[in-house]
Amino acid sequence: MSSIAQRRKILRKIPYGLYIITSRLAGNPVATVVSFVTQTALDPPLLIVALRDQSIIYQAVEQHGYFGLHFIDRDRQQMIADFFKTENYNDQEINGYRYVNSDNNLPLLADSPMIIEAQVQEIIKVGDHRPIIGKVLTTHLRRDIEILKMEHTNWHYGG
Repeated sequence: MSSIAQRRKILRKIPYGLYIITSRLAGNPVATVVSFVTQTALDPPLLIVALRDQSIIYQAVEQHGYFGLHFIDRDRQQMIADFFKTENYNDQEINGYRYVNSDNNLPLLADSPMIIEAQVQEIIKVGDHRPIIGKVLTTHLRRDIEILKMEHTNWHYGG
């Protein structure tokens, strides 16, 4: 039988990217860090993002029906740290980072080199992090980068 410590050690070996996810709640921009992300289909292109069921971003994505997934440069760990919570926003910035609104009314961060805009297809209401299946609608490739991954930091999540 495995211990909790063993389970954590093994599950934390799964490679996790660190992304910023954006959406809107009651018309206001919402953003946070997400690491449970994977592509799941090619035709149509689908991805899964798992969001904590009690979080503001989960409520925003569920209600708005769209989300933006921002890929962040490996050397921009501070940017990720700045988005552990949405603390300050206005019609031009979230947490001090400029954004523009997409055609899907998503706040897209100007500092993000790669972004996926997705439309919610289904939410699987199981577990404390709800898997959300999103259909890729639009991609923005401003610059090809090596993304920041959990293994590049001293942070850990999951397990």
